[in-house]
Amino acid sequence: MRPIIGILGGMGPRATVQFEQLLLDRFPGSDQSIPTIVSINDGAIPDRSAFLLGRGSDPVPRMQRNLAMLEQAGADIVCLPCNTASVPTIANRLQTFSSHFISLPAEVEKVVLAGQPRRVCVLATRGTIQSKMYQQICQQLGIDVVVPDRVMQQLVTRCINLVKAGDVVAARNYARQIAMYVQSQSCDAAILGCTELPLIAETIVPQGCQAFDTLAILADACAELVAEGVNHETRSIHA
Repeated sequence: MRPIIGILGGMGPRATVQFEQLLLDRFPGSDQSIPTIVSINDGAIPDRSAFLLGRGSDPVPRMQRNLAMLEQAGADIVCLPCNTASVPTIANRLQTFSSHFISLPAEVEKVVLAGQPRRVCVLATRGTIQSKMYQQICQQLGIDVVVPDRVMQQLVTRCINLVKAGDVVAARNYARQIAMYVQSQSCDAAILGCTELPLIAETIVPQGCQAFDTLAILADACAELVAEGVNHETRSIHA
């Protein structure tokens, strides 16, 4: 029996829909060729970045409830299409309730290593930036890393919030300014460390710069596990 894919989503809802589309794109063929996908797209989960910054409610209890529903549905693989929720402060607590998670940071690390960038700009929520999750990955790989200054981070946050609100046109206006900043920092790659940012990737990443699309990276990792034949018996998952 093919493995069941569980999506612990809603962070944000539009990124979750985009992620499910990316998954479907990786399984061409008839309806019957597509593995079972169970998605919980719960936009009511408290803001992860606000929690990490000490300004919001803990998102883990509601995420834990949703995770239990995925487990009850028989999910063999659990995808968490949210970078901020993948920060150890949150993800480590969730992993005590399930061993089926794909580690998004671990998958990003593999792709960044393969891409061999020289200097990477991390574009993410303030919570993810503060956690230094991607900065540490780059430093461990011997890659120079840049994070936006205060003014530019405000623009990144604005972009993310506009995409969450469905106003991609307005988000692209700010994204162009961010792309100019990335270019001015002599970066040859950017980690799109928030799952809203891949929706405006062609605008926010300057030409000639590698884009490490975290949504696509997670979809690829999930498809690879399905191809390997992960099932209810083995439950073999990336640590």
